[in-house]
Amino acid sequence: MSEDADQSREPSPNGTPVTGLAGELGKRHPFRTLSQEAYISVLRTANRIEKPFDELVGEHDLSQSLFNVLRIVKGHEPDGVTCQRIGEHLISRGPDVTRLVNRLVDRKYVERVQCNLDLRRRLVRLTKAGQQALDQLTPQVDALHLSQFDGLEDDELRQLIVLLTRLREAAARHEAANNADASPTK
Repeated sequence: MSEDADQSREPSPNGTPVTGLAGELGKRHPFRTLSQEAYISVLRTANRIEKPFDELVGEHDLSQSLFNVLRIVKGHEPDGVTCQRIGEHLISRGPDVTRLVNRLVDRKYVERVQCNLDLRRRLVRLTKAGQQALDQLTPQVDALHLSQFDGLEDDELRQLIVLLTRLREAAARHEAANNADASPTK
């Protein structure tokens, strides 16, 4: 039996074993609320499924963010896409989009081109090397995702997607309400 399994069976102060996520984390008491347990479960799960993805794209000298930018750019081919639009579509909004694009330009995976309709705008387009990198990596990423969700039936995956969508929508509403509260009044 693994150490993790032993920890999940450690009894709480009232003598009953703490199981599930609380046990995985070595907690001696159950979570205070279901919301707290759900939040920590989402983070723990994301961490577990991100690690192999990070390792896979890392073998190709990419990060999750760089791979995401490549996929976004590919989705806008052959027209190209602005850095602003890339930022709107990133999975994790964090790093400066211009810096991410610069790194991909340095690797010759993308190029910046002048927009024909508005000469002030520059578009990001996929190069042949960028397309080849995606062609090589995408089947591996698809296989990884299939293996990560292998224990779930299609209807369970659909249910998970619906629940996570509702969670993101609730978080967006909360963020919008907080931003409205923080806005100076006129």
